[in-house]
Amino acid sequence: AQMSHPACSSLGCRRPHGFAAALLAAWLATLLCCHGAGRSSFAAAAGTAAAARGGRLRGPTARGSSGAERRCDAVLSGDAQVAIVVPGLLYGASAFDELCADMTARGIPTVVAPIEWWHWIPCLGGRGVRPILERIDFAVEHVLRCGPAAPMPMPSYTLGDFIADFMQNPGGALKVGGSDDPDAVAPVEPSGADFSEAARDARARAPMPAGSPGPRVVLVGHSAGGWISRIFLSERSYIGRAYAGAERVHSLVTLGSPHAPAPGVAFKNVVWLDRDTEPVARLVRCIAVGSTGLRASESSDFTRNAYVFCGADKGDGGVDGDGVTPLFSAHALKDAEVIALDGVTHAPSYPALGPTAELAR
Repeated sequence: AQMSHPACSSLGCRRPHGFAAALLAAWLATLLCCHGAGRSSFAAAAGTAAAARGGRLRGPTARGSSGAERRCDAVLSGDAQVAIVVPGLLYGASAFDELCADMTARGIPTVVAPIEWWHWIPCLGGRGVRPILERIDFAVEHVLRCGPAAPMPMPSYTLGDFIADFMQNPGGALKVGGSDDPDAVAPVEPSGADFSEAARDARARAPMPAGSPGPRVVLVGHSAGGWISRIFLSERSYIGRAYAGAERVHSLVTLGSPHAPAPGVAFKNVVWLDRDTEPVARLVRCIAVGSTGLRASESSDFTRNAYVFCGADKGDGGVDGDGVTPLFSAHALKDAEVIALDGVTHAPSYPALGPTAELAR
């Protein structure tokens, strides 16, 4: 019945994707099922699971934040028990198959935003991430209108659209559009028929079908997907569009996401986020997950350089992290609850980057 709705039946279909996460699946299942039971229920389950794997949980009170604790009770009974995964840099939906299957088996239907690895290319070098944000927006609208059981369609995107995005997407080291600051460039609309203003308006005007899963969902962002999800939730205009995703998202979980500002041009978007007068954790419940076990002094040049890239002091051999993102950066999401895992990695091997079953476990 849901698939017969015009907003669903007019779209092409493909199978949803994900990556493995036995431990994270248990945490997210608790988060989504407790619906307003407060932080203690989630913390108890997460603490037990983390202890079994050597993890540590620190709630918002450890940082003196009362706001985040207050918002833990803002997950309402009508919110959807549905999660949408946002892949990390240069990874696509197919890398997340195992997580989706595991979460769905635990009673939390999970799908992935329709992103392929090559969709990231126009965003490389610190350029704007609206091509990725449009895909997150598309995924949220699809799930809320069609339900998680409806296969996630891949938005229309031609070779010409890709070339146009590659040539016109603003910002970055080359200062496309005149600046590397998202607030200083002229708005440029991402290419793709499904991302046009007319297509977005048509989706917004379509009536919500009976049996839709709920008004808000959860986002799970891995690596860069975590801070990009923060832009999606922000109420500020980003290169011509304010996504205000907090109206449709009740919780955000980030996995090894670099939230701390750093000197490189690639972090101009993170600096943009830090200008928000209303941090995202005051809009939705946020949980920032990071890991320890790979200290800079005991790791490869790749890991040491990655930590410096993320803002660590070059001479500080004591910086610890997951091999790519230092723990201090993964936990630099203001007012968020934070979880620290021990001995899990950002990627299965280096210099590979991206989601892994090991990080999720």
